[in-house]
Amino acid sequence: MILREWRGVTPTSKRDEYLAYMEKTGIKAHTGLKGNHGVMVMTRDLPNNRSEVVILTLWESREAIEAFTGGRADKARYYTKEQDFLVEMPTDVIHYDIRQTDGLPGGSSRP
Repeated sequence: MILREWRGVTPTSKRDEYLAYMEKTGIKAHTGLKGNHGVMVMTRDLPNNRSEVVILTLWESREAIEAFTGGRADKARYYTKEQDFLVEMPTDVIHYDIRQTDGLPGGSSRP
């Protein structure tokens, strides 16, 4: 199992509108894909009226991620209007191999 992490920053005044947009686009796209095992969206307020948005997605394999990204697993994928919300648009994402998930909903997983 692979965890994919993307982080972005939006003005706090646009945070909720951005999250609603992502619910209709990116989150919906993730949850319908073969090989995707879940999505978590987190936010936190930062100084200077900005908010960080973190999206974590769980994937069965790198091949499943590449199907989502069009073959560019380590690159961020953006939707049409995201530039209207984001202060910056990072190009890269981070992947983690999941080694253990004891105590999380869904049970235990160990390689």
